[in-house]
Amino acid sequence: MSSAALSSQVEVFAQVRDFRDPRGKRHPLPALLSLVFLGLLARIREMAFLERWAEAHRDELKEPLGFTREQWPHATTISRALAACSLADFSAAFLAWVQHVLPAEHRLAAAVDGKTSCQGLDPDGQPVHMLNVLVHDLKLVLGQWSVNDAKSNEPAVLRQRLPELFQNFPLLHSTPHEQASCRARHPLPPAQR
Repeated sequence: MSSAALSSQVEVFAQVRDFRDPRGKRHPLPALLSLVFLGLLARIREMAFLERWAEAHRDELKEPLGFTREQWPHATTISRALAACSLADFSAAFLAWVQHVLPAEHRLAAAVDGKTSCQGLDPDGQPVHMLNVLVHDLKLVLGQWSVNDAKSNEPAVLRQRLPELFQNFPLLHSTPHEQASCRARHPLPPAQR
């Protein structure tokens, strides 16, 4: 990832509200969020591994991400900063970054698939069934929603979420034929029309 892309990522993550106590802040939140995001892109999910990976790439990451201290953030520091963040703020910032880095003329095609998460459980201890919208070219999930226990609910959930998806990702497209076909196969109940 180029320095310009990293800088734009840090600028976008600056939109996330920082709820940490000002007296304990050692590292800027946008830098920490950008580091976590890069770690996730590298398939790093544990903060201790992220800390070691970041230390190994310190020279490339320190300036573009905006770290100001010589001491690199500890895994606990990263975890606590993440715990204080709003998921909605983070999601909105991530969406803004994706829209920023994609060329305006780029058209995206997405796949829709439902999966049951055996590791994610609902309050009753049952596996959660999710509907995912994935752009294969970018290897990026654009949306993920619960379908309330039944695979048969997938089309209805997708129909409800399509306007939001197209608003957030104007580069997605569907043909009028696909839209008509979806409406014919899965009409909305009268109360939702």
